[in-house]
Amino acid sequence: MDMIKNISNNLFKKRDVNTIHHEITGVTHSSHPQHVLRWLQSNAPYICNGCNDFGFGPRFSCPNIGCNFNVHGDCCETIPQNHVTRHPFLRGNFVLSRKGYQVRCNACDDDIKSGSENYCCNNPMQNLHRSCASLPSKIATIIKNKEVSMTLKERNDHHTTCSYEGCPRVMGGWSYVSSFGRTSLHVKCWKHIEEKKLNPVII
Repeated sequence: MDMIKNISNNLFKKRDVNTIHHEITGVTHSSHPQHVLRWLQSNAPYICNGCNDFGFGPRFSCPNIGCNFNVHGDCCETIPQNHVTRHPFLRGNFVLSRKGYQVRCNACDDDIKSGSENYCCNNPMQNLHRSCASLPSKIATIIKNKEVSMTLKERNDHHTTCSYEGCPRVMGGWSYVSSFGRTSLHVKCWKHIEEKKLNPVII
């Protein structure tokens, strides 16, 4: 399962964020002041140079060849810190905040470290990594030489085994599930695969 294509937009609804970003020009970041950043529409994964977290989808990017500098829109502080966001899998309104204690991400079932910015709501059991807030709703992967379309699901009702050979036996979180429910891929495993593409040193 070496080839994975991200073929659709994420489900997380950020209020007017795309409109706000398109209207902003001349954005710079403190760690890359030498070049002006541009809003880039892309479904390719990346590592945010602002917070060092994994990212997916549109971002601010340096257009200069060789820079490879990308940041989440939130990391450029171009939108209000308390902007309202929603996700169809979770109830309530989410805001970007920084907690002084460790919490669990609903999407990948990994810990969100203390002091890290993440999306949370008034329900302490509902939290999302920045990267998990922008997961693609659909991906396409090659399994046994065939392309398989998979959709992001809150629950894997078919209880299929994760197709990632290095799966750490994830007990919770969301999964990508094929249309006939014959194969699945944990969000945690998908993120690990994508991060390894960006940084081959990751085991």
